[in-house]
Amino acid sequence: MAWDWVGPAATAAVGMAGILGTLRGGSKTLAHERTLATEARQQQRLENAYVDLLDVAERTGNWTHMVYPMMDTNPPQPVPPVPSLEEQAHTVALVRAFGSALVLERMYAWRAIVREMVATAEFIAWDEANPGRPRENGERLPRLVLHELRTKEREAREALGDQVASELGHRN
Repeated sequence: MAWDWVGPAATAAVGMAGILGTLRGGSKTLAHERTLATEARQQQRLENAYVDLLDVAERTGNWTHMVYPMMDTNPPQPVPPVPSLEEQAHTVALVRAFGSALVLERMYAWRAIVREMVATAEFIAWDEANPGRPRENGERLPRLVLHELRTKEREAREALGDQVASELGHRN
């Protein structure tokens, strides 16, 4: 009779150890699931930001390669619109919030070239509206400048796309 309590006490102790082990394992599993969910959300945000960026870059690239061509057709081909300033600002905000430093650097380099192209296109419009204006010695034709910028824009856009693809794990 003195030892009758040992069986139930041992069973209770083993039961408590099982309960504590289950709780501890469950909390580790829950923490791991939370970590995975957080990483998945971050990856999804990054992918969305980068896809928006590439979409804006490609549509802008279409504009840069069709605006004021060196040789035009008759009638001239319609020039696709540049993405709206609101859309551009939204995309830049997403990339600034979630993108890497390398993607930001390449995006800003590409945007600087595009800004130069926009200014050159505006100058071409002004220049062609004033055909008799005197040219300065050594002044390059604005359409030629724009043509040279097209190559730089394409290279910068491709470098941006390659960096995005690399970060998303689609290229080495």
